Amino acid sequence: MIILCADDAIWALPCWTRTIPRLKEAGFTVVGLVTTSYSPSIGKSDMPAYRWYLSRFGPWNFLKLAVFAMVSRLASKLYGRPQSFADLADLHRISFFRFGSVKDPDLVSYLQTEGPDTVTIMVPEIVPDSVIKTARLGMINQHPSLLPNNKGLFPYIYVFMKREQQGVTLHSIDRRIDEGEILHQYKLGPDQTHSMVQTHYEVMHAYPESLIRALDGLADANSRNVFTVEPKEPSYNRAPDENVMKNFFKSGGRIIRLQDLVRAWRNGSCSE
Repeated sequence: MIILCADDAIWALPCWTRTIPRLKEAGFTVVGLVTTSYSPSIGKSDMPAYRWYLSRFGPWNFLKLAVFAMVSRLASKLYGRPQSFADLADLHRISFFRFGSVKDPDLVSYLQTEGPDTVTIMVPEIVPDSVIKTARLGMINQHPSLLPNNKGLFPYIYVFMKREQQGVTLHSIDRRIDEGEILHQYKLGPDQTHSMVQTHYEVMHAYPESLIRALDGLADANSRNVFTVEPKEPSYNRAPDENVMKNFFKSGGRIIRLQDLVRAWRNGSCSE
């Protein structure tokens, strides 16, 4: 198995710090850890990501998100967790590579040389077919909605406004966005979804076990856990604009609560 993810020290690094040991316990072999430094603009906007978050979420939420990031990093350092993906790879004695994007030809060459059975991804980019074909059994992605409903960006916001069931899907990758065979799904309860940040924390915290379930589902279709959701027609959402966010807040939606800052400490410290 090869891990391919964005160079994200706030969410992805703590998640993989917890996940790699669990994969080893379950009998899976991680042979490579690969990060990308690509930081796209969000949706069709040309704004840098930080300006997009500030304009859509507002200054107060933006400030709380910044504090969340700082608390998470502080906890990681105080608890002696790996401070980079290179540190994490060294800890587990696996190869580490960094590329600019999933479209980098050198990444394709590396994956073709390694010939992994599976590649698990956490990247903010559409993965090209040349990369997808390098995994013998398939590539696995996680999406925070019950697919085929609410494909696309920021599903929590749209699911909340539609008053639909919040949930998570791990699926194989093909050329289309948030498509591929569903390998594992699970629902999130109301006590897990008070805010977008709490929901993301719950999803990332559950990732080690849900990834193992998805890997089992990739190897054996009979072990897959898939829900039948309504409506049956797939839906796709784009990055929310100002009007969508206004309606989200008006309907009681929350990006981050002060209580979520406690989760920042747990996230960074990789606490159970």
